[in-house]
Amino acid sequence: MNAHIAKAANKHYQSHNQTKNILSPDTKLSICKIDENTFDNYVSLEKLSRRARYLCNDDGSNDEIKSYITYDKHLTRAIKRLNIIMLFFNKQYNQKFEVVKVTCPRVKAELPSLEFFVK
Repeated sequence: MNAHIAKAANKHYQSHNQTKNILSPDTKLSICKIDENTFDNYVSLEKLSRRARYLCNDDGSNDEIKSYITYDKHLTRAIKRLNIIMLFFNKQYNQKFEVVKVTCPRVKAELPSLEFFVK
């Protein structure tokens, strides 16, 4: 997404909030905004990524001192969302991606056909 922002507006943001703001379909004057489906999947992928890195709850709250494990269901959600984002870049910039082989049984079962991931 940062590459998209740099290409579209020659901007370089350091925070997730700045990035989300310029990408949001609700930011009327932004030349970097993306469609709602891609944006929602980007925000969801960011939360899943934070969970995987910091073992925190998906919503990012620190209300409890508790670790959250990342399970195969989270990987499946992340791959599904990443595929949608990759489709955006493929269409927007004619960007080609290598197909990635995924061996997780849950991904194979729940996501039988994705453009950029094979089982």
